Amino acid sequence: LVTYHLALLGMLGWASSFYEPNGASATPPQQFDAPIANAEVRWFMQSRTDLEQSSATPGLSSVALGYSRSFQNSYLGTFYQRDRGYLQFSAFLLGTLASGLEFGVSRVAFPDSDVQESFKQLRLDGRAFAEYRFTETLAANLTLQYDQVNSPLVNAEHLDYSRWQAYVGVRWFM
Repeated sequence: LVTYHLALLGMLGWASSFYEPNGASATPPQQFDAPIANAEVRWFMQSRTDLEQSSATPGLSSVALGYSRSFQNSYLGTFYQRDRGYLQFSAFLLGTLASGLEFGVSRVAFPDSDVQESFKQLRLDGRAFAEYRFTETLAANLTLQYDQVNSPLVNAEHLDYSRWQAYVGVRWFM
């Protein structure tokens, strides 16, 4: 926490992969060797002067703007690099309703491999969450998620898709 309203997060690191060639491949696999990072600015809407300045209690209503850079293993080649920006809103209302909205835009880059040349994708994602707390120990929640991938043709295949997901759950606090 920088102030009672403003929190900053910054993490910087370096990631390297160590993929081994398989026996059938003539070319060695691409390796990831680059910086990774997370950065976030969060604004807490409800000022609480009784908080310690070095901590924030969960459940406070807030708005956040962030960026994340990472890499993941992939079926298309060895890995992909993901750069994602996001906007997030979370609220805790009347002591019983927790909710959240998040929207993200990602640029995903796949390197050259034995099976395809390098290519990039644009990915959009969104999430809405709501939880109603019946008592201090029992709550019901609902999550809706949307994913969309916009991709060029890769090996004459269309990789574009959009997907909706919904989850309903019950949570018991112990």
